Amino acid sequence: MTNRSTRRRRKRSLKPASKVFALTVVAITGGSGFLGAAIIDLLRSDGSGVRALARDARKFSGAGVDIVSGDLDDQDALQRLAHDAKVLIHCAGLTHARSDAEFHEVNAAGAARVAQTAAAAGARFVHVSSMAAREPSVSPYAQSKADSERMVAEACAQHDWIALRAPALYGPRDLATLPFFKVAQSGWSPEPAGAASKRLSILFVEDMA
Repeated sequence: MTNRSTRRRRKRSLKPASKVFALTVVAITGGSGFLGAAIIDLLRSDGSGVRALARDARKFSGAGVDIVSGDLDDQDALQRLAHDAKVLIHCAGLTHARSDAEFHEVNAAGAARVAQTAAAAGARFVHVSSMAAREPSVSPYAQSKADSERMVAEACAQHDWIALRAPALYGPRDLATLPFFKVAQSGWSPEPAGAASKRLSILFVEDMA
């Protein structure tokens, strides 16, 4: 696992490269989520203009973020989000759903709509996928992420885009992994269940951002 000093060195080394976004507009979906919020913090610290799609603007704290009210079904909102943006980062998605169809509609079809809008606006498209996409048969979530990559590739066939497969993330604001860190803080060492050969990929959220 990456220690703090390594993370500090990495963050310093990344700052010059991140200046390519300076004085440009970077649009983002899922900006109130765990990863999205970390990306927005980084962009704002570099002086980038940030525009975020939001169903609830109250979830965004502080100034410096241009809020576009709407969701992944709102084509007009997506067009306003992408207008004049240099990059559009798609973080929005579901990790829990009421049905397989809901997973597909949000994670796959939703991603494709955002990708199509980015392509039409001339914005580079960054699709945040998941390592689960490697094994679609594992779960409906994994299937929806694999489908999202395929549909985004079709939508951006003639456009600049990239898919990033995120592993499990941890860090500030995260409640999902907090119980594990509390257990470790108490002196216990939790281990993944099953065979010793099984591996877990986990990444600090700021390193992913």
